[in-house]
Amino acid sequence: DLTHDGDFIPPITKGLFGFTPIPKRVKLYISFGDRIDTAHYRKKYDDEENLWILRNEVELSMSKQILHLLEFRKSDNKGFFNLFG
Repeated sequence: DLTHDGDFIPPITKGLFGFTPIPKRVKLYISFGDRIDTAHYRKKYDDEENLWILRNEVELSMSKQILHLLEFRKSDNKGFFNLFG
């Protein structure tokens, strides 16, 4: 199984006036995590166990970033129309 029980369904887009192709303004929250050192995997790229260890490390890092962004979004008091000020 290539997806390893992951999602394979793309998100449904929702535009202005319901489900239309006209996009609506959406406030996005973007975060960049710390760099994950992969130097020790350089010669172990074909070892599936090591690749899963790296995948789990990346998954944990991404989960932490998502939780951080969700907390930030809760405390973000700027309204929808106050995106740039």
